[in-house]
Amino acid sequence: MLGMLLLLLPLLLLLMMLLLMLLLESLLFLFLRIMDCFLSDGLEVIFRLALALLLMGKHELLVQDMEGVIRVSTVFNLLYLS
Repeated sequence: MLGMLLLLLPLLLLLMMLLLMLLLESLLFLFLRIMDCFLSDGLEVIFRLALALLLMGKHELLVQDMEGVIRVSTVFNLLYLS
């Protein structure tokens, strides 16, 4: 059992590295696309992006009380802005 695990470990590490590379590549493309739109259209893009993020989380925000909304925004800040 341990020998089989040791044989699969390099394959699992390679798969994890590939998935991480794909994730970072897609995030980089998304960031560059947003920056391209920002440089061509200005602050309106930032406003539209913020509005789209609020619309995506609309249902989750509407069921929360004020403390829940603050908690959700704090988690969002920690995940996406740090």
